[in-house]
Amino acid sequence: MRAAALSSVVLAAAGLSACESTADKSARIAAEGKQAVQATGTLKITRNASVHVSRAVVVRGAGGTVAAAVEVRNAGSRAQRDVPVLIDVRGPGGASLYKNDTVGLQPALQRLASVGARKNAWWVNDQVTAASAPRAVSARVGAAAPAGKIPAVRVSDPHFDGDDTGRYFTGTVVNPSRSVLHDIPIFAVALKGKRVVAAGRALVPKLPAKGSPKRVVFRLFFVGDPRGARVVLTVAPNAGPSS
Repeated sequence: MRAAALSSVVLAAAGLSACESTADKSARIAAEGKQAVQATGTLKITRNASVHVSRAVVVRGAGGTVAAAVEVRNAGSRAQRDVPVLIDVRGPGGASLYKNDTVGLQPALQRLASVGARKNAWWVNDQVTAASAPRAVSARVGAAAPAGKIPAVRVSDPHFDGDDTGRYFTGTVVNPSRSVLHDIPIFAVALKGKRVVAAGRALVPKLPAKGSPKRVVFRLFFVGDPRGARVVLTVAPNAGPSS
């Protein structure tokens, strides 16, 4: 299956016995979300003139896990890097339950590392912590710097699998460039028609350069239930500054 960086990879999941992660896995995800925050202030953003939010949704999973999925569109003629994506998850009566604007949050939970020119991309925060059931989420995209060439990282053989930890989505990550890449986020949403029924993300810590015999596989746990849905992936590698 062919997939360019920041392009969507679509897989029909009908007939697969996929399910959301176990309660233990859900608890671990929530705990990691809390540990990722190092309170040192609040991130302030200014309006992005080219990248806009197409839609923002919140999904719930087992064990009280919550994920927010945001689709963005770069209508501009230049790619951008380190694009801030700030969310406000709200509950009954519009009360704010969770924001990801704390400075020091894990970068992939607060930014889209790269988005190509005239491209759509999904971003997922799967570590939303909320004291009560969320009802909706709003999202804002901040101004970002122009990006140079985005590495055309792709995913091959995307599919569901499982072991003692539960069912997960997996595939092989391929780096066509001659440079080693680090901290590559992979965002996923499961769609039934246009409705998002599940969302998740994975992070590849290190991806060897082209020609390496090492096979790098990612493992992504969904928040929500992807059974019978099609999975759309966004691979968002870090990009250097525009020359």
